[in-house]
Amino acid sequence: MSFDLKTQIQPPVIIIGLARSGLAAHKLLLAAGFQEKDILTYDEHKTTAQYRTEKELEALTHIKTAIISPGVSLQKKFIQNWRSQGVFITSEIHLALSQISTEKIIGITGSLGKSTTTSIIGAGILSFDENVFVGGNLGIPFCEYALSIHKNPSLKAKWIVLELSSYQLENAGDLALDYSMITFLSPNHLERYSSLEEYYDTKWTILKRTRTRLILNESGGDLKSFVSKKKTEKIRWASAQSAEIQSYRLSAAQLIGKHNQDNLAMAAVLGLECGFPLSYFAALREFRGLKHRMENLGSQRGNVFINDSKATTIDSVRAAVHAVQESFPNEKIRLLLGGRDKKLPWSELKYLATDPGLEILFFGEHGQIIQQTLGSQGPYFSKLSDLLQFLSSSGWISSAIILFSPGGVSQDEFSSFEERGEFFRSWVQSVLTHR
Repeated sequence: MSFDLKTQIQPPVIIIGLARSGLAAHKLLLAAGFQEKDILTYDEHKTTAQYRTEKELEALTHIKTAIISPGVSLQKKFIQNWRSQGVFITSEIHLALSQISTEKIIGITGSLGKSTTTSIIGAGILSFDENVFVGGNLGIPFCEYALSIHKNPSLKAKWIVLELSSYQLENAGDLALDYSMITFLSPNHLERYSSLEEYYDTKWTILKRTRTRLILNESGGDLKSFVSKKKTEKIRWASAQSAEIQSYRLSAAQLIGKHNQDNLAMAAVLGLECGFPLSYFAALREFRGLKHRMENLGSQRGNVFINDSKATTIDSVRAAVHAVQESFPNEKIRLLLGGRDKKLPWSELKYLATDPGLEILFFGEHGQIIQQTLGSQGPYFSKLSDLLQFLSSSGWISSAIILFSPGGVSQDEFSSFEERGEFFRSWVQSVLTHR
């Protein structure tokens, strides 16, 4: 996939979005020989960007290449205008491919479970490839790897593990995957897609990019019914009950929850497909989980604090509650639910409001709407900080599991789920220190 950036990418280049992936793309372009004068930037939230409004972008007619952040819809008027003018519309993922030669690439997508599964696989491969790159939608842009090997070819990995969102799959250029995976299908991002079918079909485009095998989760929500209508070449199903993986004792893994047994099973089946050594499977058992994803922050006086800030779907919340109920049977659970909505089917969580072992507290921009949809009598707070202050002062922290699994996205109060998770972590640390 290696190619010369200077010949394929024509200036002027504009980078749309200056979050981490946009900044990484900028650095790679400079390293490849582009001049600052060749590169324009847009970000409505960054004062360092040359352009701050879409109206300014609509007036630009001299652009030759546009590198679009995954968070920006390709249906935007200015992008459609550029496309009709012959502008090359591309992405940070595509730029990174310019440095890829012998590496094997694994791509993982899904409505939930993809970050955990990507990280599990990365931890397994790390046991025999010290330069393995694990990133993409997970947080580390692909261009950061490309830049590192551009500067120092000795850092080249044998394997690359990429988490790929549906947004990234829409605009990934010539990305070809040696192996791929779909972890789960359930309603998500319906604020961006015209229908659930369009969202699922976008996920399914990963098959066209896959050379060898696409691994699917047998317990993957709507995945089985969706795939039953598709051609199934290059597909292999993974199940935690499969006899072929029982010898690896994944039931003794550090990760809690049935859904993580499914994630581990997919990682194990991938290991079999790739012929990975036994150290890979041992590392799967030892993996302890991601920050902000069912992260146990500690306990005190009968309380356990779990940070699941990354939960931004209905199924993520459902899986979190069930995992806690499995791991802490008969314990009271206090679920913190809220944030900004993505037009999710919150009514599917109505059963939580009638669970006698569960108390729900709501917060954030759409917390009150979620509260009303669930028919819950739990208290509502306009901000997460107000909710946490209430918990600290009201005596609600007593012999319970405090499960922070919001369901909504973070942008009503925070820049990312990571920032939101760190805010919750800081509060927990203050509770553990002062009680």
